[in-house]
Amino acid sequence: DALLNKLVIQRSRKYVKQSETGNGNTSPLFPERQLPHVIKYSLKTVYESIYSDIKEAFDKDAPFLTLAIYNPVAYKKEPDQDQQHYQGLLIGLIRTLLLKRLESSYKAFEASVEDLLAKMADFLKDHAPEKYEAWTMTNTRWWRLVQEHIAERLEQDEPETENEEEEGLFDSTKDTLSPEEYDLEQLCSDVLEDMEQLTSILSKIYRRFYRKGKEGEEEDPEKDTKLQQLHKTLQNDELLQNQKIIIFSEFRNTARYLAEYLKDAGFENIEQVDSGRNVKNRELVIKRFAPFYNQVSETKDLLGQSELSYCLDNPIDILVSTDVLSEGLNLQDACLIINYDLHWNPVRLMQRIGRVDRRLNPDIEELLDRPEHLKGKVYFWNFLPPAEMEELLHLKQKLDGKIMRINRTLGIEGALLSPDDPDMAMKLFNERYEGRETVEELMRLERQRIEAEHPNLWQELPDLPRRLFSGKQVGAGFGPIFNQRDQEIDRIEPYNRPGLFCCYRMPPVIDKAAETLMDVKQEEYDPATHGLGEVRWYFRDGETGEITEVPEKTWAAVRCVIDTPRTVKTGVTDLAAARKDIEKHIKNTFLKQIQAPIGTKPILLAWMELN
Repeated sequence: DALLNKLVIQRSRKYVKQSETGNGNTSPLFPERQLPHVIKYSLKTVYESIYSDIKEAFDKDAPFLTLAIYNPVAYKKEPDQDQQHYQGLLIGLIRTLLLKRLESSYKAFEASVEDLLAKMADFLKDHAPEKYEAWTMTNTRWWRLVQEHIAERLEQDEPETENEEEEGLFDSTKDTLSPEEYDLEQLCSDVLEDMEQLTSILSKIYRRFYRKGKEGEEEDPEKDTKLQQLHKTLQNDELLQNQKIIIFSEFRNTARYLAEYLKDAGFENIEQVDSGRNVKNRELVIKRFAPFYNQVSETKDLLGQSELSYCLDNPIDILVSTDVLSEGLNLQDACLIINYDLHWNPVRLMQRIGRVDRRLNPDIEELLDRPEHLKGKVYFWNFLPPAEMEELLHLKQKLDGKIMRINRTLGIEGALLSPDDPDMAMKLFNERYEGRETVEELMRLERQRIEAEHPNLWQELPDLPRRLFSGKQVGAGFGPIFNQRDQEIDRIEPYNRPGLFCCYRMPPVIDKAAETLMDVKQEEYDPATHGLGEVRWYFRDGETGEITEVPEKTWAAVRCVIDTPRTVKTGVTDLAAARKDIEKHIKNTFLKQIQAPIGTKPILLAWMELN
């Protein structure tokens, strides 16, 4: 941007290298950031049946949970529109925070729901003591557990400690409301209804994530499938073996939960920090984790030995932290980061990665003697929010939007969320903000043209048999692509790779409320009976075996005009193994993500050999 270039000084790596190289100086040493690894998981698997209850309770348009305690102005006999608007925004923030904590971990969500319930109980106790007494009598067991959990959390935190995640957000009105100004009967009834909803959710969480007979008292970490994904990644990924690792979470409840589990699971040399724990010893924790890049002193006496000796004798190999350690620290002794959850702000993600993706000291690098495959490199892993949470939060969508704005304005060095970040960010920007049609839009326009130009063929398509097989030479009959203004588009070129194209219809969703899938055998599938599932295109490269469903490749591989010669060389029999590879890929990606029942299969509609 011409204006920004005149106003902003951006000390990028390119600038540093250019300004410091020359006059006998060697080029500054920076690590090479690798593309992010994505760790997938499913909230529906983590929470099971509780997920649908939570989804209904926190639905944006028609929530069961009113959060009336944060919207008393709605019960005012003389409403104030400005106050009502403000409190409506506050309720939206609370809803979003609760869902974000749900995605982070059940411990973070549980803690917030318990705090929320306690505040509602205090309100009801002050304004309708008889309803409060009746509620406590009905929910004695769960209310006792809530109070015990809150007391335990208070004991863990030092007095006057700020809560970095939700400071003041859960504070409801502390003033006693006057019955002359407010409809207290209706307000207290709605608060009580919310308390019943939260108690029901908490009771299900206690039953789901704690051992039977010890609900709310003894955790059962095996049931937390997201946590188990972290365990498997740490245990099985060769890059992470016997190395220093930072695990970031936005929320302290999650960070503490992870650290305690990893210690119990047998991982050694673990420490955890947040704004409420290890405040006094945080500097020592940092030095024990990264002694070399924090220039630990050889002379300072610490417990009878030098600081360096103490830090080397008491190392920290896995450091679990909130974003309290995401700014201004040198932690380059490590080069591996795991983001257990994502922050709303992509800059915070950059800051997390920036703890290890920093300027390196060649002398220190020699002392560290990293394994060859880690030298001069930085790796990081992201737990991306699953599709079901994306429906409610749109977290990745919002992060993508922010990332592409930053990328467009200042530039981002490397991907942040997933391996295709840089390309996708600019692609989205070009398509959404510069008026360019998406590939999907261009495909839709072409379908309309085919339908208009060949109406008889279009009418015959539904009667064609499934599993129809064809073939053509790569690039044959590609022809020009036109946008809605009939302008020729030249940014999509033929995908001239030999291979196999397959078009599948995915299993249909038959129960939208429960979001379960029909287990339909291929020979029994009937669209009229079972409904129409989503159609997906796949292309398997005949030389590399790589499978893609990116439209720029799948469409560009098979696209042709009506008189393109049909050419088959390999044939159905010899391509059966390649088709099985695609179906295995679908099973391990799409079907796994939506938790399709065992035996559920996609329906092959058509396939084509590209030779």
